[in-house]
Amino acid sequence: METRTGYLTVYSADRSEIYGEFADATWEVEETEGGSNHLFTGKASEGTMETFRRLDREGIDHIAYDFDAAGKTFSGSAQLLRPQDNLAPGDAWIRIESGVEPATA
Repeated sequence: METRTGYLTVYSADRSEIYGEFADATWEVEETEGGSNHLFTGKASEGTMETFRRLDREGIDHIAYDFDAAGKTFSGSAQLLRPQDNLAPGDAWIRIESGVEPATA
């Protein structure tokens, strides 16, 4: 599958809280010995990055998400990876991954 671009919304695992929204997100599929790994990446603003830093400090790593692309919504649950923060404005990223293909809503 080619890399898709779209709008990513990251929620708490029970979908009761939105942790962040990313208009410039990507969805890539990596093939591993264990199967397909779905990796979503989004560029974070400073305010959003602070939320993800807090989640990392609190040990929260299971989230839910929606990814909107090409007129479709894909949903699932995933693991939140450590935020990538280069301590430079506009140079912070969040990544989530799942071994399960997202469901189409």
